[in-house]
Amino acid sequence: LRAARLPRRLIDEFLGWTRRDREGESGKLPWGEIEPPRAEEIVDLDEVIDERCEARGRRLLDALVCIRLNGGLGTTMKLSRAKSLVPVREGLSFLQLVALQIERLRRRYGCSTPLLLMNSYHTRADSLAALAQFEQPAGLPLDFLQHKVPRIARASGRPLALADEEQSWAPPGHGDIYLALLLGGLLERLVQQGYRWAFVSNVDNLAATVEPALLGYLDQSGVEFAMEVTPKTSADLKGGTLARCRGRLTLLERAQVEPEHLADFEDFRRLPVFNTNNLWWRLDAMLDRLRRRALELPLIVNPKRVTGVEVVQLETAMGAAIGCFEAARGIRVGRRRFAPVKAT
Repeated sequence: LRAARLPRRLIDEFLGWTRRDREGESGKLPWGEIEPPRAEEIVDLDEVIDERCEARGRRLLDALVCIRLNGGLGTTMKLSRAKSLVPVREGLSFLQLVALQIERLRRRYGCSTPLLLMNSYHTRADSLAALAQFEQPAGLPLDFLQHKVPRIARASGRPLALADEEQSWAPPGHGDIYLALLLGGLLERLVQQGYRWAFVSNVDNLAATVEPALLGYLDQSGVEFAMEVTPKTSADLKGGTLARCRGRLTLLERAQVEPEHLADFEDFRRLPVFNTNNLWWRLDAMLDRLRRRALELPLIVNPKRVTGVEVVQLETAMGAAIGCFEAARGIRVGRRRFAPVKAT
């Protein structure tokens, strides 16, 4: 990690993850501590927005930055390059359509909302080349880089060491977004330049467009962190959901549930929504929280097989940060804001 010139704070966090993994941390939460969210913790978008929210949100568009997670290779589509470069409509790729959505937002409201990509080492060059003509507000980069961490050989508990060194490394999950922004200095820079809100979503969810009325509602309500959720269907049983645990609103993932309680986790009546991975957070609140201490994100132990070797990838999920903020809320939205593409 030092030889790869990775930041000391990231190294310390990763060593903490490996220690937790060696000590047998499963990431499971006792089901007896899980409760449904309170009624006021998840609100319906259509019931809370009005003309005042819309007007306030429009005024805030110059203080909003749109971040798209763009670190994934299209492995499920049998690709070995950025998934976002796949043509999906009239010859346009995910990435081109996202850029067009931002340009349309700017024209419609006369704002200069920037687009930021969180790239991985594998997606950066191709993605930036694809957006070479995209105009970014002065002084801001078009992307920032997700960190990388070693894969761990399960048998030895040591970092994987392959002849193809690239395969020895993996991204640490999209929960890395917070440290990547902080340690690269970009989070502080955004706050200093007057940016107030971040809207983050997966690059393959083209339905995740900027909703000014939602932005206005969040700002006037004093919310610091919000997650868009949508009602579960039978196709969404594996998706993470919002619950209360130990007095806090929490993102509960299937991997955190004890096997004997999976049916309870999938129960529509008890936990009726799931996470779209569309997140809104106050930049100044996030900067203040990260300066004081690390975010306590649950560890995800992801088993893989690489060139015949059983390995684990240690990861975190960005939505889990909702449990680190008192002023947090779930926003129930319809399917019009959730249309991810996972296969051709």
